[in-house]
Amino acid sequence: MQKEKHIPIILIICSICIICCENPHRKTIKHHSDNIEIVLNTYKDSLFDKPDVVIDTCLKLQQTVTDSLRFYQLASLLVKGYYFNGQPDSALKINQQVIHYFQSLPSPSCEAIKLAADAYNSRGIFLNAMDKRDTAISSFSMAYSLLNNAPYYKEELPSICINLADCYLHEGNHTLCSFYYRRGLAISDSLHIGAENNYSIFSGMAKLYQELGNYDLAEEYYQKAQQWLDHSSLYDRYFFQNAYGSYFYITKDYDRSLECFREASRIAGNFPQTYYQGISQGNMGEIFILKEEPDSAQYYLDHAKDLLGEFYYQPSLKFYMDGLYASLALLKNQLPEAEKLLTQPYDAAQINPQYQYHHYQRLQELYRKKQDFRKAYQYYMKAIAYDDSLRNLKIQGNIAEIDSRYRQDTILIRKDMKIALTEQQASQWQKIALSSIISFILLLILIIGVIHYRRKLRELKHQKQVGIITGLRMEIIRNRLSPHFVFNALNTVMPSLEHYKELKEPFQLLIRLLRNNLRASEQTAVPLEEEISLVKDYLHLHTMRNDSKIVVDWQIDENTPLQALIPSMAIQIPIENAVKYAFSGSSLSPSIRVGICLQEQRMLHIIIEDNGQGYQPHKYKNDVRGTGSGLKMLYRTIEILNAKNEEKIMFNIENRSSLNPKEEGTRVTLIIPLHYTFEL
Repeated sequence: MQKEKHIPIILIICSICIICCENPHRKTIKHHSDNIEIVLNTYKDSLFDKPDVVIDTCLKLQQTVTDSLRFYQLASLLVKGYYFNGQPDSALKINQQVIHYFQSLPSPSCEAIKLAADAYNSRGIFLNAMDKRDTAISSFSMAYSLLNNAPYYKEELPSICINLADCYLHEGNHTLCSFYYRRGLAISDSLHIGAENNYSIFSGMAKLYQELGNYDLAEEYYQKAQQWLDHSSLYDRYFFQNAYGSYFYITKDYDRSLECFREASRIAGNFPQTYYQGISQGNMGEIFILKEEPDSAQYYLDHAKDLLGEFYYQPSLKFYMDGLYASLALLKNQLPEAEKLLTQPYDAAQINPQYQYHHYQRLQELYRKKQDFRKAYQYYMKAIAYDDSLRNLKIQGNIAEIDSRYRQDTILIRKDMKIALTEQQASQWQKIALSSIISFILLLILIIGVIHYRRKLRELKHQKQVGIITGLRMEIIRNRLSPHFVFNALNTVMPSLEHYKELKEPFQLLIRLLRNNLRASEQTAVPLEEEISLVKDYLHLHTMRNDSKIVVDWQIDENTPLQALIPSMAIQIPIENAVKYAFSGSSLSPSIRVGICLQEQRMLHIIIEDNGQGYQPHKYKNDVRGTGSGLKMLYRTIEILNAKNEEKIMFNIENRSSLNPKEEGTRVTLIIPLHYTFEL
C-alpha cells in the first residue's frame, strides 16, 4: 500500500502557514488604539494562538475609527481572527464586505490595493481549504495581478505565488506549480526577503518533486528547506515535519517517517486548534498499519478522529480516513467491517486519483481474503489502470516541469549575459565619464583663473576711476552752497524787508518751505499732517507768485489718522506735477481734488485728481520747468519699501478717461497699509 499525498492535510497546513507569514519571535499583545498600523502589525502575529483576543480588539477599535480604509483594514485582520477561531462562515462574510468596499472605490490608493490583495489572498486560502480550488486560483490570481501592477508592496507577492503554486500542485498542474514557486523565489531574492519565504518555497518544491517521483530532487529541496527552519514559525515547522514524514513514508523509511509525525504532533500541541494534532495522529495511525501494529494504529486513528472534529466529514478527508479504518479492519481480518467501509457511496469527482488507487487496492485485498478471486482480479486491473494513469501523469508532469525549468533557466542565462554585457559597457562609460570629468575640471580651473585675472584688472581700473570721481566730487562740494547757508542768508535779509510788507510773507513762506522740503528729503516717511502742511505751503506760495486760478479741494475724512506715516513727498510730487503740467493757458476752471480717508480701519486711501489734459509722461520730458525725476524717485522709494513689507503700498497714475470717457484729467491713487514699516 502506498500513499503519494495527503491533499486536505497538506493543503490546510500550507494555507495556514502562508496566510500571515508569522514571525518566529512573537510579540506581546498590547492595545494600540492610537495607531492602527501598530495594532495591525502587533495583532497579526497573535492570530494563531490568541484569535479571540484579536477579534475582541478589532471589534472595539472599529467603533473608534472614522476613516473607512482603517475600518476595513481592521476588518481584514478580523477575517483572519474568525478563521483561526473556527468561524469560517463569519470570516467569509466579512471578507466579502472588504472586497465590496474596494470595488466601490473610483480610484483606489496604494493602501487600498494592498488591502484588496490581502482580502483576495485570504479568500483564496479559505476556498482552497474547502477543496474549491478553481475559485481559489481565481482569487489568488486577482491578488497577484493587483500587487504585480502596483508600485509598492511587492514584498507580499512571494506569499501569493506560494499559494498559487500550492493550488496548482493539488490540481496536478506541475508546470504552473513549478513556475509560481520559482517566480516567488526570484521575487524574494530580488527584494532580499528570502528568510520569510524560502522555507515555504523549498518545502513546496520538495513536495512537487516528491509527487513527480524525483526523490533525489525532493530530498535536495527538503534539505534546503530545513536550513531555513530557524527563521520559520511553529506552524512552518509543523508543516515541514508532516511533509518530510510523508517523504520517508513514500520511500518506505517508516521509522524516520514515524519520528517526523511524532515531532509534528508534539508541535501541534501548542496550537489552540486541535485538528492540526489530529492530522499528525492520523498519519501516525497509517504508519502503524504498515508496521502491522493494529493496537497502536487503532489508538491513533480514533484519537485523530476526535481531534479533527467537523473537518473529519469533509468528503476527501473522510474518504481518506475511512480507507485507513478499512486497512486496519483488513489487518485484523474484520472483513465485514472492511467491506462496509469500502462499499460506501462517494463522489469520485471530489476524490484524488491517488486515493482512488489505494481504494481499489484495498478492495482487491478484501475480496482476495474473501476468496472472491473474480472481483479481486477486477479491482486488481482497476488499480493497475489507475497506477498506469498516474505513472503517465507523472512522466508528463516531469517532462513539462523540466521544459518549464529549462525555459526559465534559459531566460535567466540570457538575463545574466545581458547584465554582464551591460556591466562591461557601464565600466567603459565610467572610464569615459571619469576622463571627461577630469578634463572638464581642468578646463573649469583654467576658465576660473582667466576670469579671476580679468577681474583683478577690472578692480584696479575701477579703483583708479573711483579715485578720479572722488576728486571731482570734492571739487563740486567745495563749489556748492550749503542749504543752511541759504537759510541763514535769507534770515539775515529778512529785517531789511520790514518796510516791504508785500515781500515779507512770501519770503517767510519760502524759508519754511525750503526747510520742510530739506527735512522731508532726509526722511523716508513723514506724518500725514506734516505732508499736508508742506503741500499747502507750496500751493500758497505758487498762488502768490502766479496769481494762479487753480482751485484745490481738500476732502479729508474726519476719521483719518493724521499722525499716520506716508512716504515723504508722496502728495507733494503728484500735486506739483499737476500744477506744472496738467493745465494749459486756455484752461477755464482748473481744479485739483485731494481725497484722504481710512478704509477697513487699516488702509489709508489718498486720491489726487485734476481736470487737466491727462497723464502724458513723454510730452514734458524735456520741459525746462522740471527735471522729471520726482515721480521716478517716488516710484523707486515705494518699490524699495515694498520689498521689506508683506502688505504692499499701491501707487498708480492713470487718465480719468480710462475710468469714465466723459471725464478728463489725471487720477493718482495711493493706498498705504496703516501698519506699514518704513525702515530700510
